[in-house]
Amino acid sequence: MSRVVLVRHGQANAGAASEEDYDRLSDLGQQQARWLGEYLSRVDHGVERIIAGNLNRQRDTAAAVAEHLGLPVAEDPRLREMNYFELAQSARETMNIGAYTGRQSFIEHFPLVLEAWEAGKISCSTETYDEFASRVLSALEDAERQDGTMLVTSGGVIGVAIRHILGLDTHSFAHVLLQINNSSLHRYTVEYGQRRLNSFNALAHLELPDRAHARTFV
Repeated sequence: MSRVVLVRHGQANAGAASEEDYDRLSDLGQQQARWLGEYLSRVDHGVERIIAGNLNRQRDTAAAVAEHLGLPVAEDPRLREMNYFELAQSARETMNIGAYTGRQSFIEHFPLVLEAWEAGKISCSTETYDEFASRVLSALEDAERQDGTMLVTSGGVIGVAIRHILGLDTHSFAHVLLQINNSSLHRYTVEYGQRRLNSFNALAHLELPDRAHARTFV
């Protein structure tokens, strides 16, 4: 049996208008990552190696956690997030799907964009949805060969993992992904060739009352 831990990066630059501008941790995002590292250092975390995607927000989250665990961090570009800014622009130009303006409108916006991308109605210059999902699953399969691997990545990557573990359709996948908090923990095991979800969106490091403000989605 092998165990895999998935971590979403800390809060990034939520007010950004481009992928490049978004790709940096906010002050709160840095604190979320430190709190996660502190929490894991005090429990039986079962983490033996840490692998991060190669985006700044992923690297910096992994580094903050790794500092508390005394582990090195390797990088894997297959753990990069989808480029949602580009997909949203394609949705506006191709399908007249308007921009989102807040959490409520994003909840409506995201499933439409994701379903259109998977159906090939909108495009991203770097990859199709199938290519995105394929690289994520490839990274997971490699991680599963070594017990105790932590993957520090992003919501879309974690969503793909959960989708394939639970067999979700696109609409359900989108709504699960919308609930993934910054710096959240997700665990699954592989036993007799089957992936089994153990925990989803765990936030023990943010459950103290004075950390309620740090339970963020964006």
